[in-house]
Amino acid sequence: MPRIIRCALFLSSLLFLSSTAWAEMNDKQALERVKNQPSKEGVSLDAYFEEQKSQAKMDLGWKIYPRHNGSYEVERLMLLNEKSPTSFKWVVDRDGNIKPINGKAMGVTK
Repeated sequence: MPRIIRCALFLSSLLFLSSTAWAEMNDKQALERVKNQPSKEGVSLDAYFEEQKSQAKMDLGWKIYPRHNGSYEVERLMLLNEKSPTSFKWVVDRDGNIKPINGKAMGVTK
């Protein structure tokens, strides 16, 4: 087999392996993608929630839930009043795309 064909096959197999590895997002990567997403305030969502902690009664932190299709649901919970926690939810799909899935998340995500 000519050398050029072997090189082309080798490079195409590397590209396939790297794209396969990216498609398999894990929970930590999903969380980091949401935290780094821009907020409507012009800072990352993580920085936005750090600022909000001073006004909250209690910070309940980040939660990550795997979904059946390989995506992740990422949630930020804060107790803003005495009644019940406020939930901000996003879905991160297998390709790393982020979508807010409740009104609270839509309100803070750019």
